[in-house]
Amino acid sequence: MFFLAGAAFLFHVCVDTASASQSNNFCMGSFCINLDKTEIVSEAGLCTVIPCSFSAIDFTPQSIVWFKCSQSKSRCGDSEIIFHSKNTGKILDGFRGRVRMLQSDVSLWDCSIMVNELTPSDSGAYQLRVNGLLRNTNEGFTFKKRVLITVTPLRQKPTVWSEPMIAGQSAMLTCVPPGLCSGYIPTISWAWKQSIGNDTHAVVPNRTAFQWETLTPFYRRYKSTLTFNATAEHHGRDITCKVFYWGVNETTEKTVTLNVTYAKPPSISGRTTVKEGDTLNLSCNADSFPPSRVFWNLPYSNGTDLQSGSQMSPTGASASLDIPNVTAAHSGRYQCVATNYTVHVDVTVTWFGGILNGSGCSLRGPVLTCVCISGGGLAVPRGVGRRRQQQRHADCRRPQRLCDGVCQHASRWRP
Repeated sequence: MFFLAGAAFLFHVCVDTASASQSNNFCMGSFCINLDKTEIVSEAGLCTVIPCSFSAIDFTPQSIVWFKCSQSKSRCGDSEIIFHSKNTGKILDGFRGRVRMLQSDVSLWDCSIMVNELTPSDSGAYQLRVNGLLRNTNEGFTFKKRVLITVTPLRQKPTVWSEPMIAGQSAMLTCVPPGLCSGYIPTISWAWKQSIGNDTHAVVPNRTAFQWETLTPFYRRYKSTLTFNATAEHHGRDITCKVFYWGVNETTEKTVTLNVTYAKPPSISGRTTVKEGDTLNLSCNADSFPPSRVFWNLPYSNGTDLQSGSQMSPTGASASLDIPNVTAAHSGRYQCVATNYTVHVDVTVTWFGGILNGSGCSLRGPVLTCVCISGGGLAVPRGVGRRRQQQRHADCRRPQRLCDGVCQHASRWRP
């Protein structure tokens, strides 16, 4: 069974190395910026958030501007704007539509931004500038402290889970891509593992559905559901959910192995007709998940010596039955009992009384005729008369082994 682990907002792996103060406040005069994180590590294809707030004395903020430029510059230029709350025409083409403020009202002193569809080229230093009125005079202030973003290859995997699956019933798998960003809609696809060796089970018809859930104006959870009719053949099969972020050409996938509850009728193997004095060997195998408990019901309870054994395997169970030196008392119906099923075989014990007088061969022209008379038939309890069986074999055209060979063949007779 598979479960969705948590629904927290995924800002990914973020490392905070700010050291200006315990509160991460960085001030120059009356202008202060508070950065929860000054170093952020995120993954390509996902999004990241720069948590930010600012304050100033006798200042009324009117617009927020974010830049990305080399750390060697003391101040980024207008050609390096990645977000402008008022003038979108100044934004670099590569960032247009990918950056937004978490709080659009700048008067709330919140400068936090989200960057969607991250690419490796987004790695670098980000600088904030606030514009407004300082004592009724147009003024702007650029904070020296920057946020360093590092974009690594996509390593996060989708989350795949399902409800318990039962053979013969409808089953559903759900796949949720990593991240909760609201940028490009990812492409989600499902793939069954290819058949291996002689496994020719066809994939049953299935259908998929794509949905999303808006958690906040900035966060969406996308998901795809796969619905199919579960069978025993689905148990142990691998299926892969693949997520493609086409905007940045990044792919991630997760493969899971299905567990399907099922039970097939047991099968009994072994000879059911044995000679008196031989050993009866039967085996019962039950293919099921979870493995069934398998046992034998015998046709007698007179204390006859019995040797039996059972064993379990990951996808089934079996029980073996070994009875040496069988007698007529061992004839009858043997039942194999497993979860939800009972099957049986009828065992017959025979006896062979030997070669009787009157057996022999005679040559008449080109034809050799042999007659073999033997005693045998169904084994019966002691004290009950046994039936004599006469077995004849004629027209032996090659005088090899003569009567001995014919009678040896007769000794293998079964009713």
